[in-house]
Amino acid sequence: MNSLSSDDSLARINLRNSALVARAIELGADLDEKRNVDFSFLANSQNAAAALGIGLYEFGMKLTHMGPTSPPGQWIIEASAEVSICQATNADTTEQISKIAERAGATFDGVGFSV
Repeated sequence: MNSLSSDDSLARINLRNSALVARAIELGADLDEKRNVDFSFLANSQNAAAALGIGLYEFGMKLTHMGPTSPPGQWIIEASAEVSICQATNADTTEQISKIAERAGATFDGVGFSV
């Protein structure tokens, strides 16, 4: 999907997650409190986006957006889940979600949440 290897992509996301957790701590967030967490993905085709949507649903996520990018060429997929910051950002979760995306022909781009 892109020039980064799976290991490079996982390392990049895990590094970003560490920074997100540090910022959440600075803001006084309860890292174990369940909240709505958004997960972002990119796919090269509508078929890959649809396959990812199914995989994310089976993983327990709610699909919140799927559509082509502007200019066209890729598809953006957004999903959400009620999980804690710790659960959403841990390396095991990141690896599981990345594998779901990879099997569908997509790339996991990262997480986001409100504090």
